[in-house]
Amino acid sequence: MKWLDNLANHIKQAKEKDLKKYLLMILAGIFIAITIITYAIYEKNVELVAKMKQIDKLLVKTNRILSDNDKIEKRESNIEKLIASNKDFDIREYFEKFCKDQKITIALEDWRRTINPVEGSDKFDEVVLEAKLKKQTTENLVTIIQALRKEQMIYIKALNIENTKNKTIEADITIATKRLKKI
Repeated sequence: MKWLDNLANHIKQAKEKDLKKYLLMILAGIFIAITIITYAIYEKNVELVAKMKQIDKLLVKTNRILSDNDKIEKRESNIEKLIASNKDFDIREYFEKFCKDQKITIALEDWRRTINPVEGSDKFDEVVLEAKLKKQTTENLVTIIQALRKEQMIYIKALNIENTKNKTIEADITIATKRLKKI
């Protein structure tokens, strides 16, 4: 502790003016050190708050994704049950019978059936049937749509309605169903 003794001797020998100067330098040094430490703590706090907000946004997004995933899994489970209970369902046969029941005449060239993979699903394919309904009244079309919506195995994917010159309408209707992928 020799340096402490040297400091004490220096202070005893120093003049009052020098002591004030040393004291001011020490206080200024302490003030600068406290300011730097406070600023560093503030910057770290701002950074942490920003990260917490980002984590909170990601948490909300994650919860939404999990909720959507649960809904999708439930929907897929319901679709699997529906497919299992209607193993022999064929959309083309269904639509032929539907047209016969609804007294709709559609030329075979106005039908198109395709099978597409379902995006994001490794379980299902989508069987799509496009048909052109000609010379329909609005009332007939509403009845057709209501009847189609009652069938659980299908859904209306698209509907495009056009007026014709003879006070009837033409509708391009796309119905679809899901089926299990064939391996």
